[in-house]
Amino acid sequence: MPKGTVEQGEEYKETALREVREETGVSASVIKYVGKSQYSFTVPEDTVWKDVHWYLMMADSYYSKPQREEFFVDSGYYKFHEAYHLLKFANEKQILEQAYQEYLELKRSNLWGSHKYF
Repeated sequence: MPKGTVEQGEEYKETALREVREETGVSASVIKYVGKSQYSFTVPEDTVWKDVHWYLMMADSYYSKPQREEFFVDSGYYKFHEAYHLLKFANEKQILEQAYQEYLELKRSNLWGSHKYF
């Protein structure tokens, strides 16, 4: 689940697409905003708070290559239950569940893959 810092002049959606491309080599399209999660971590003499905006996306292929410059060792596509068990943090599992429900709803409505999105 790629994430990164918003660069000057970027909107959250643009950042998400750029980070997916940089971290996996995948070209994708945003289908729908899924939600926001927050987390914090401590560095010497400070606590850093982060907001992460998540999007349901559709890739243009099954190609995926981890970004070696960031020391990623793997990237790829996983079934829901596989991805769920790979995640370590409850907030990421919750976002994955939400995205999966959005995907299922689009499938039920015969909208997934039709480019008739919101």
